[in-house]
Amino acid sequence: MGILALSTFLAFVTGFAIKRGNICAVAAVHQWVAYRNAFHLRAFITGMCCAGLILAAITWLFPGAGGVSSEYAVTLFTVLAGVLFGAGAWLNRACVLGTIVFLTKGDLNYVGTLFGMFIGGFIGQYAYKPLLSTSVSPLQMPTALGVSIVSVYALVLLLDVWKYFRKQRATNTARRVRMDSYYLFPMIIVVGACCAILHALNGEWTYLATLIRITEGLVTNSSKPLASVLIYSIATFVGGLLAARYSGEIKMHALDIRLIAQRLIGGMTMGLATCMIPGGNESMMFSGGSSMALHAIVAYMSMTLTLLILEHVFRRRTEV
Repeated sequence: MGILALSTFLAFVTGFAIKRGNICAVAAVHQWVAYRNAFHLRAFITGMCCAGLILAAITWLFPGAGGVSSEYAVTLFTVLAGVLFGAGAWLNRACVLGTIVFLTKGDLNYVGTLFGMFIGGFIGQYAYKPLLSTSVSPLQMPTALGVSIVSVYALVLLLDVWKYFRKQRATNTARRVRMDSYYLFPMIIVVGACCAILHALNGEWTYLATLIRITEGLVTNSSKPLASVLIYSIATFVGGLLAARYSGEIKMHALDIRLIAQRLIGGMTMGLATCMIPGGNESMMFSGGSSMALHAIVAYMSMTLTLLILEHVFRRRTEV
């Protein structure tokens, strides 16, 4: 009961922070390509370092209580899944985190994304499924390598926090709020910390994981618990709604069949890719990648590269 209560609270805080910081991998790549500003992308690295520190601490201090991510076999399908996820996120115009941002602001066209993720997850039950690898994360034990990686995480986090506050002191208030970077950096640290604890305590826990778990139950009669992750999903969206209400951003958008269809296809692609990796971009960043799991790193890199290529190609077309 204690884990359920703590995880529900952390999921609520995560949703609030995601919306407050307007955190989204697609937005980060767009900001880099369109404005030559890599702040959003660099902030993800900070969040991943924070998550890695917490995952390592939990793993080392509480053996057997969860912690770093499992490793899965890396194949060409891992790369393909990352490409599919990136293409789906680009088509959706939001990743798993960004979908929360748009939905909690009142853009109900993104309900199509949720249906799409469910359909993609259902198809994914019949597609390629990665096998668990015999390799273990270098953070599994406090070896020399593990301690070195954690030290790098701590150094990057401390330097980034120091540079952030130094820059904030040197920048006037009007400029701080530009491109919502004022809230992005602290919020992504909150998200990284909360997600790390949630993964350590529950494994896959997001709303996307909930949809995938439902499809698993329909196809394979899986006995994985559903009630807890469903509660965490609801808490995440409630946190996002509160953040949107607090900032006065809730505004209902007119439904558009074309946009709903686009979100549906994007969600389907992400749902299918999630089954193949396994895990969505939140899991790749704040669990797999932070744990130095090779499958998550490969998938995340191919996802990001796909987003960069699509942004460059279609930006050039609109400029012609």
